Amino acid sequence: MLIYLSICVSILNSAIDDKYIAAYNTGQDVALDTIIWSGSIGNPYLLQYWKGALVAYMLDMELSKTGNHLGQVAKLVYEKFGINSGKIGVTTPEYLNAFNTVSGKDYTDFFSKYIYGTEKLPLSKNDFKWICHDFSAIPEIQANGYDNLFKTQQSEPISIKIDLIVNSNTVNNADWWIAADTPFGWYSYVENIGWQAGINIFKQEPLSTYSSTILNTILLVGDYDFYFAIDDNMDGTLDATWYDTVSVHVFELNFNFPFSIPNATITIDGKADDWAGIPPILNDSIGDSTCGSGTDIKDVYLAMDGKYLYWRLDTSSGAYKFNYSNGVGPAIRFYNKNSDDSLSDDISFEMIGGGDYYSISTKDSSGNWNWHNPGSGYGKISDIAEGKIPLSFFGNNLYNWFWVGFYGNTDVNNPTCDQVSQ
Repeated sequence: MLIYLSICVSILNSAIDDKYIAAYNTGQDVALDTIIWSGSIGNPYLLQYWKGALVAYMLDMELSKTGNHLGQVAKLVYEKFGINSGKIGVTTPEYLNAFNTVSGKDYTDFFSKYIYGTEKLPLSKNDFKWICHDFSAIPEIQANGYDNLFKTQQSEPISIKIDLIVNSNTVNNADWWIAADTPFGWYSYVENIGWQAGINIFKQEPLSTYSSTILNTILLVGDYDFYFAIDDNMDGTLDATWYDTVSVHVFELNFNFPFSIPNATITIDGKADDWAGIPPILNDSIGDSTCGSGTDIKDVYLAMDGKYLYWRLDTSSGAYKFNYSNGVGPAIRFYNKNSDDSLSDDISFEMIGGGDYYSISTKDSSGNWNWHNPGSGYGKISDIAEGKIPLSFFGNNLYNWFWVGFYGNTDVNNPTCDQVSQ
């Protein structure tokens, strides 16, 4: 809902009259997907930001006719093209496909008119008033501090927190609703009682600023959608005048290695201090590297907490050889090794090229590698080589074998200088 906020603020700071509507119409002869870098046609922000938000409002209203909402489209787009997908950017046809998938309808004509095309948006003064009315109250619901999609393994507790911000001086009686669509059906949170099966009202009282944690527990494997909604009339009927939603994906790690992985949280700083007391998972013969000092693997360590799998690689010399242009550096891979010795469900972490340069890749069901960039702080080479992989990358897939190696030189077909596996 916050996508409409910039429009609403502008409206609240001026009268909603025909002059404002006329100002909005400036630049209507330009398609929404046309990028304007200058003010050659009216105000570029007016067109690119306000029109974009209003188109989102129109789509949200259209989706509501099918019992859906814009948040479900955002969730689908995140799952297919988000940070864990290895893709960069989302095209307009991909957005169209997401709207069609969620709604079960075809929005090609809508996109042709109002996104690719230049038809005037069919909005009236009342539409602007309704949009601003949305911000008399702003509900927010989060899962472990996340607003959209939160992925976690089953052992990590899920904390659901709700907040309500009231921006109106008018005190309205209201219906309050908290609900969850779970793998086991719908549940609702009822004040002074807790969670109950079905859709039930949370409480009935005037609007007021509010904050509360309404769930803090471990959930079973599956997908959950949590909702916090407020009605502007107190009649016991769910209208959802204002609402927010958050999704949670709970997975169960399926590791079947011939060893246990110690529980620990590691700071990725290239130092060995927080690995104290953790024994190596694998040892390798010293002196068997074909690339010389700095590539001879000695020990490999693993650790894990509720969010990450941590790895550490030591060389026999204590030094580390890496070079970006020649593709030299350590790597660790996790697989499902099948009965015929074929490998699947690959996850690769490589530190070719620098002390803090890394890449994380996963292989999809078609055998294509997808590159992920989860942010800084996931790999470091200093006194030791270490890194961390989000457990959400593993999902529910089976992993029973892993490999550690030191890549050599691309000039001679990137040979593996040294390797060890289990």
